[in-house]
Amino acid sequence: AGAEKPAPESYWFCRAGFAAAAIKKQTDQWREAMKIYQRLIDANVSCSQEAQEQTRLIADSKLVPVLGQ
Repeated sequence: AGAEKPAPESYWFCRAGFAAAAIKKQTDQWREAMKIYQRLIDANVSCSQEAQEQTRLIADSKLVPVLGQ
């Protein structure tokens, strides 16, 4: 996609986002983790699809409604 961030910037944004979400998941803050993943999805970066899958996994396993639905 033309609007995607440059690769190095996208890489670190993804790493930081996934690290932050992992911390939230470890402390059972599922909704907060989903908000972080949603920011990654909205940013249209290389990890957006993986973030979408993580959001779906949380919604399915923890019964947390997906944001916006």
